[in-house]
Amino acid sequence: MEQRADQRAGRRATVTCEKGRPEKAMRAANAPSGISVVLVTFNSSHCVEQCAASVLEQLRPDEIIVVDNASADESIAAARRAAPDAIVIESKTNVGFGRACNLGVAQARSATVLFINPDVVISTANHRDLELALMAPRLGLLVPLLSSGPGNVARHQVFRYRSWRRTVLPQAWSSVRPKELQAAPRPTSSLEDAWAAAALLFVRREEFLAVGGFDTRYFLYGEDFDLSRRYREYKFGVRLTDSVTGHHSGSASSTSSDSLRVAPLAWSLLGTLEYLSLWEGEPVAARAARAVLRSFRLQRWLLHGMRRVPGLRGRATRKYRQVERVEAFIYSHANALHVAASSSFCPDARVALRTAIDTSPGRRSWSRALPPAHTGGRASTCSGNVRGRTGK
Repeated sequence: MEQRADQRAGRRATVTCEKGRPEKAMRAANAPSGISVVLVTFNSSHCVEQCAASVLEQLRPDEIIVVDNASADESIAAARRAAPDAIVIESKTNVGFGRACNLGVAQARSATVLFINPDVVISTANHRDLELALMAPRLGLLVPLLSSGPGNVARHQVFRYRSWRRTVLPQAWSSVRPKELQAAPRPTSSLEDAWAAAALLFVRREEFLAVGGFDTRYFLYGEDFDLSRRYREYKFGVRLTDSVTGHHSGSASSTSSDSLRVAPLAWSLLGTLEYLSLWEGEPVAARAARAVLRSFRLQRWLLHGMRRVPGLRGRATRKYRQVERVEAFIYSHANALHVAASSSFCPDARVALRTAIDTSPGRRSWSRALPPAHTGGRASTCSGNVRGRTGK
């Protein structure tokens, strides 16, 4: 990992005051004190500039820290156009969303950290109310308002934990379900057993470090499930604030040549299996993995039949290819064949998949590996925090 801070990082901008002598630039009146913004990018040049500009305009933070996951585009240049004094950390490889956020927090100097996806734009901020919210003895995960589509009402992106069946099966069948019928999770008003999406999220740095930060085993999805669970274990919990409102483009944080979205769909399933293994136990994760593999076979069977219907042939063929490639990605991860899977990402998901494969009747062996199809930051995401779950 190579970290390179912009040559201006750490220097305060200077301005000339009315008396004519240089002074350190001061925060605008009533702006909340002590906020570091961590922004993870991966091929996010199309959205990060607008994101950074909105952060500076609405929040006026102490610093913006951009962690770039080896983008192949002009993400860094775009971020610097909006925030010339941003601290930039460049990774030689795509280390995933959680690890990149941890790098940003390690560099942060302020007491409060805001995680924001590059495809999120902050539209309003009430500095006084935010300052009051940040003064809580235990901040926990502080969730602002976020909208995720034209005309959508801004809501706190907090969701109830569901059983593994209600979590995994909708993910596994998302390829078959028509886009028009895709249903996003409904936010909940109950915070007793809920997780907070990390597309726009305030944390207190010392609390975040105390719980261990984002678990580095996750690559693209599942890390906010896990972080919320650990915050609850540490009695920090989840809190809401109406002081900040943002708009999330959703699954737009990264550009990709992968039109079938194979990597985001596969990593979403792997992240969920990793979470289940860590928090519900390996037997539950193995049952979930077995259900996922069975769903792939059933989906291919259904889509094969649909391809014979003239009016459905084109769409069914595309969906068949998507399911086939996601299935191959999952199998290659189980067999440690994929380049990304051979690293330390989602190791417990791999164990659960191997258990499911080895105990399934008529198991099939896979020897082929897919060409690399990475997404970054969050496939949402405009980082991918790809995380467009709110997506992330």
